[in-house]
Amino acid sequence: MMGNCSVRRRNRRGGSAEGSSSTCNRSRTSMFRSAARFGRLCGVGDDEDSSEDEENFGTWKANKATRHAIDSEIPNQSISHLYNPDDNYEPHPTNPTLRSPKSLTELCVDALCRSLPDLNGELPPHLPQDVVDRIVKSLTAHAALNCTTMRALSNCELGTLCLADARGVNDEFLMALCSSGSFGHRDRSASIDHSGGIPDSPDLVGNSSAHSSSLIELDSMELDELDEAVDSEDYDSRSTSSFVSAYSSPFKSTGGIGDPGESSPLLPSVLPPPEFFSLSSPSSTTWLKPIARGPLIQPQMPAPLQYRGIGASQGNGSPTFGSGSLSFPINNTTASLTLLDLRGSQRMSDRGLIQLASSPLLALEVAKLDNCHGITGKGMLAFSRSPRLHTISLANCRRLTDEAVVNISHCTSLTSLNVGGCRCLTDRSLEAMSGLLDLRRLDLSQCDLITDDGLIFLGELDLLEELSLGWCRLISDYGLKIISEQRNRSIALKTLRLARCAITNDGLDYLEQLQSLEDLDINGCSLSSTALGESLEKLTNLNSLDASHCPGILRSSWQGKINNLKSLELCYSVVKDSHIARLSYLPNLQELNLDSCLIGDWAIAHLVDNDVVPGLEVLNLADTQISDNAMSKVAKLAGLRSLSLFYCNVSSRGLRHLASLEKLDSLNLDSRDIGDEGLRYLRNLPLKSLDLFSSRVTDLGCSYIAKIKTLTTLQLAGGGVGDLGCAHIATIDALESLNLSQNESITNRGAASLAALSNLRALNLSNTRVTSNALKFFHGLSKLQSLALYGCIMEDSPIESLQDEVPTLRCLRLNNANDNDGVIGIGHDYDSEDSDEEYYEDELGGEADDLSMEYHDAEES
Repeated sequence: MMGNCSVRRRNRRGGSAEGSSSTCNRSRTSMFRSAARFGRLCGVGDDEDSSEDEENFGTWKANKATRHAIDSEIPNQSISHLYNPDDNYEPHPTNPTLRSPKSLTELCVDALCRSLPDLNGELPPHLPQDVVDRIVKSLTAHAALNCTTMRALSNCELGTLCLADARGVNDEFLMALCSSGSFGHRDRSASIDHSGGIPDSPDLVGNSSAHSSSLIELDSMELDELDEAVDSEDYDSRSTSSFVSAYSSPFKSTGGIGDPGESSPLLPSVLPPPEFFSLSSPSSTTWLKPIARGPLIQPQMPAPLQYRGIGASQGNGSPTFGSGSLSFPINNTTASLTLLDLRGSQRMSDRGLIQLASSPLLALEVAKLDNCHGITGKGMLAFSRSPRLHTISLANCRRLTDEAVVNISHCTSLTSLNVGGCRCLTDRSLEAMSGLLDLRRLDLSQCDLITDDGLIFLGELDLLEELSLGWCRLISDYGLKIISEQRNRSIALKTLRLARCAITNDGLDYLEQLQSLEDLDINGCSLSSTALGESLEKLTNLNSLDASHCPGILRSSWQGKINNLKSLELCYSVVKDSHIARLSYLPNLQELNLDSCLIGDWAIAHLVDNDVVPGLEVLNLADTQISDNAMSKVAKLAGLRSLSLFYCNVSSRGLRHLASLEKLDSLNLDSRDIGDEGLRYLRNLPLKSLDLFSSRVTDLGCSYIAKIKTLTTLQLAGGGVGDLGCAHIATIDALESLNLSQNESITNRGAASLAALSNLRALNLSNTRVTSNALKFFHGLSKLQSLALYGCIMEDSPIESLQDEVPTLRCLRLNNANDNDGVIGIGHDYDSEDSDEEYYEDELGGEADDLSMEYHDAEES
């Protein structure tokens, strides 16, 4: 398992297209490494020295090269473009050069989806489930989901809802799905009582006239109205914003389900008490007004509620949830939903999620909400009545508050919870998690406000197997002591991540008590080689260790102490040849990361000739002193699947030895010493990823690369590729990501050739001679999601035309833009008061974590 360091892009030697090779400048600060890495992603050229790095970094911040998020949903008229009538074949699952005809069923589904926006209304209810599943799968695969198609599905029972690849996902998507959702014959009179107690009903309260004026239609309810109601004086608050009250007794001993005078402090007063909706225990909530209308006899113990399913009714054919007079209509659209994927929906907010609260998500098992920056807390109430929910992922929801964790603390079936990168969370969230007794995986990485004392609340989570505390800088040796002394930790805990925590040698005594550890991350911790070696000897089950950024960590011998390791990461840890010499046999090691270590050819010869790592599959030698002489040794590692030679002293001459690596599928040769002549040795390799970013490859080299038909990712930005090279590359049908930035010989003619790459998802043509006239060629790229054109001549703003011509496009990177062009774009706000780190996080997407970490390092230094 290679860590973050394995993908870091550092400053290059001889960065310009014409620049000559020079020695790597290791003295550059982390900030400028990050700036150069950002430049690489944007298509900015490399620089000769650190002063130019600094200049370019400042220039970028001043000019604000713009990233436009194409946040508008796909227009209805563009959906037909996603379904080409001539596309009657499916690609082979393993061989992209083969294809097979689609079945008649698949052709009918495509035809239906193509005309779905033209339907006047919704699909009929009670369609066979396999038909619905095929329709949803097709719409998802073609990124053809918008408000219209969502509304058309509102009568169907959805098994999964994946909007991660859909464009312009916002609150209206879920409103369209739920506002007209099928409640049997649909009684859409669900209402909310803001006056406190149980929602108004004569059956429950016995006095409907006192509260009837405060009912609000759920379909038209605005979140601001809810906030105003919460803040109003006549509101008997049960707001979760006060965490302490969440653990108070929900009702007085003399009260009960029929007493509206005393409210539960855990739930907003618009909700009935948790006992009312419980399947077996008081653990869930609702937003629905009961449909029962008879007098309610106050029970001693609430009867268990049941989902009667489709066919069970209250006389009007509506499926219901509950028993006796306490029954609720079930939204057939979402009742069968098992997977909800909204990842990257930055315009989705609590207002949208609350739409799902109109009916319990009884079958929901997995909810993925990563990078939904608009979610804060109230929207998580939508999941409070999901008895089967076992996984929630909220990674990098940076505005998420403790209230959100409190609102899902009723989901006692949870086994996995990811709130990594949610930097507003505090120890109060940990207190809320203390009741999730089935929790096995918990990610709290980059939750900066969590302290050692908060870890005490995890003491009841006996089944916890994986705990991530990386970059929680307030966690120290004392926190590790608390973890080690908690019940069942030494037996159950298998994964512990402590990267950049304040752990010292004193904490290793507590670490040794966790005998079942299999995966340990101590990246950047202040530990000595000898003390860590002694602890590793006692952790006999350990198979993965990340000791990166720990200078001198391998100074003392670990031989015989890490024989069970399968993955070892030592990047930036000043490992030398003499340290490697002390390792004699690591029989189980499969992955080794020596990125930026002070090793040379001798270390590789020792590892190979003495059969130290016989099962090695992944080797990272980036930015080391490896030369062509070591390539013959590397070639003997027949099981290698991934090899990084980023800016080593390897030339084209040394690549001839790699031709024998028949299992190699990922190769990084980012160096100015690599040219055309070396690529002919690679043409028969089964590569899927090839990085030649700053190499001296020309059109001739592209003809060799074109023979590698398995490639899905290719980077060529050395300046030597022209239109002919583009024509060669266009024959690689499997390509999904292509970077041809910095090649000034590429014109619109070359861009036209690339239009043949129908599977392309990301294309970078920054700093080429491509103009806005080339955009007309891209309308056939039905899967294209990201297009970078920094430094290209754009006569007219291409944003509006591209939204229609390339319906799947979600991100367009430009400069030479006017001041009105947003840095983030439509629907994504960038507050000038936000930190630069948050800005980088939006700009770099999935690679933001590494950059923000390096930015922190630069600030500290």
